[in-house]
Amino acid sequence: MIIFIVVMQVFALLCFFLWWQSWSGKSTTWLEGRGRGWRPLFFLFGGFFLQGFVLAALVFPSAQGSAPVDSDWLRLLLVVMWFVACPVILFGMFFWWPRFMLPGWIRERLHAGDPVKTAHPIPEVQHLMTKPQNTQLKTSFADAAHPQAGHRTGEDSAAPMPSPTEQNSSAEAVSGYRQSRTSRRSAGIPELPVVFKVATGRWWFGGIIGIISAVVLTAAILGVPSAAFEDASGLMPLYRALAVIGAPLAALAGLYLLRGALRPEHVTISPEGVSTRHWTLHWKEIEDLHIKGDPTSHKGRVQLRVTDSAFTREGPNNRWLSGRPFGVGGMINKEPIIQLQPGLKTPPMHIAELIQTLRTSTGTTSLNSRQRR
Repeated sequence: MIIFIVVMQVFALLCFFLWWQSWSGKSTTWLEGRGRGWRPLFFLFGGFFLQGFVLAALVFPSAQGSAPVDSDWLRLLLVVMWFVACPVILFGMFFWWPRFMLPGWIRERLHAGDPVKTAHPIPEVQHLMTKPQNTQLKTSFADAAHPQAGHRTGEDSAAPMPSPTEQNSSAEAVSGYRQSRTSRRSAGIPELPVVFKVATGRWWFGGIIGIISAVVLTAAILGVPSAAFEDASGLMPLYRALAVIGAPLAALAGLYLLRGALRPEHVTISPEGVSTRHWTLHWKEIEDLHIKGDPTSHKGRVQLRVTDSAFTREGPNNRWLSGRPFGVGGMINKEPIIQLQPGLKTPPMHIAELIQTLRTSTGTTSLNSRQRR
């Protein structure tokens, strides 16, 4: 019984935390494609629902004997949570929620005429925004980069040595970059190479939570220690049945996140191209790029569309960040797309802006060099 109460309370608090992360505006990705309701209310519903399990275990008799807590007020609170709050929250998740109960940054957007169906305010009302959650797009990438001169780009990559033609092309790009270094500095572009590091703390936290959850759920499945599961209440069989599904999922998630923490793929941008510890792309191999998710959040992910030859070479090296399956990784991407590791310390929009600027300028420099020849 004690284990059941502790586990349900932990998951309830986790749901409340996830709800607050989105409701407070720390993450705005959930707004993309929003319909009539408000998606983070799902976590609020989950928090109330699981918290009700905790109260039920406390105030109702179990197979072990009388209820641990005899309180009519707690029973009334349980009824209100399950039969009043939860249905109302579910309705708000899919249909409508009172405006006065919405966070201030959402009310600001609604008041300005924004339908709040995108991660950031529409361009027509951005000048009216004052809340920090609504003004994140106004920052520049110039102050976000941390150059590290002398860093060896792509030294651990499995890419083959470039051909003489590629070497000449790279030399021309480097020459063009050096010639325009002064103008780039005046435009706010940092000195290359630039290293964008992964904030591994988030990966460690998620990985450890996943492994601990897997251990606890596995213990429930096996009934170890046996004393904790003897004469269990009617809620314990339900918990153990759900653990059969939750344990492997928690273990997989924990191992995946721990791998990202142990082997982070810091991104290096140099005059020659973009690279990490596992792959290297030259500028001419990058055809396009875009951001999946919130461009200002650590959850956003920069995606580089590359040539077929580059993907054949580097696609297998990027499989752990490919998004397949289940939006994480492990399988090679179906499309010729190389993805950067999410959770970088620098917002994705800054990295994408820098890559796009350098990719365009490098291509122009190479074209001018060929024309002079």
